Amino acid sequence: MNPTAQLTAAERELNAALATFNIARLSLNTTLSGVGAREGASDRLISHTEEYGVDHTLSQLRKNPSTFDLSGPIPEGALAQLKNHLTRARDANEGVDLAMAKREKLATAADPSRPKALMVFGRQVFFDPDAGTAHDRDTGTVSPATFENVQTKEPDRKRDRDRN
Repeated sequence: MNPTAQLTAAERELNAALATFNIARLSLNTTLSGVGAREGASDRLISHTEEYGVDHTLSQLRKNPSTFDLSGPIPEGALAQLKNHLTRARDANEGVDLAMAKREKLATAADPSRPKALMVFGRQVFFDPDAGTAHDRDTGTVSPATFENVQTKEPDRKRDRDRN
């Protein structure tokens, strides 16, 4: 397959993954609106789920719903629906990440001057650390952004060996 055809196929794959994510997100929004959630609650729940997993997110939601912009306790029936929606959103978001990485690899190979983007809640964003800006590829919106170099710590191999 030639590079143009590969890029076209990757674009289709990304669009399909985004559609799946958007459907899961809309289902989550619908359930959340039925339990009095404020706007943006679905994004906070999806982010938390990406970081900590579905079960931990639901546990935190039960303990302190206001953390996720909900006004009160969530009925058990709604929690079961939320678990399903969060699982689907997490899985769909993973599909978007994989499809986006594939497309970006092909697109930057075809045009090395093209800045790599990443997906932020369905928006393709690329960053310019020198200018301190983030750019929405779809709308052209430019926003200020702060960048930090984070030094990672070498893993403690002895501690890891002691666990086995």
